Amino acid sequence: MLKNWGAFLRYGTSLPPTLSELAILVTARHWTSHFEWYAHKRDGLKAGLDPAIISAIAERREPAFADPAQSVVYQYSKALHEKRTVSKIQHDTAVATLGERGVVELVGILGYYSLVSMTLNAFEIGLPENEQIELQD
Repeated sequence: MLKNWGAFLRYGTSLPPTLSELAILVTARHWTSHFEWYAHKRDGLKAGLDPAIISAIAERREPAFADPAQSVVYQYSKALHEKRTVSKIQHDTAVATLGERGVVELVGILGYYSLVSMTLNAFEIGLPENEQIELQD
């Protein structure tokens, strides 16, 4: 079941890959999950995320977004991770931008990749040989 859930959240949601990968990178940064960051930075770039956005997230700076949907995903993800809730305005904006299904799927992505990040951190899963840690605490 978990395998199917992960595949759905990675490849089967209504969110385009740029938004899914953005949410995953925000999660990896929140947890300082080095392997998760390593894997999804590459996927985010492949999906078309601006490298400047990825760098800003790595440095814990707010990125500049040209795409309003990316800004919504970033703000929603950050709020849910850091405050463990989102404001009504954030939620309503996300629903208006992503649709109700998109917001449900976004929350699923954030939760699932928190589980993955926590697992990778707890069991100290390292990076492949010759790869460098990019995230600082």
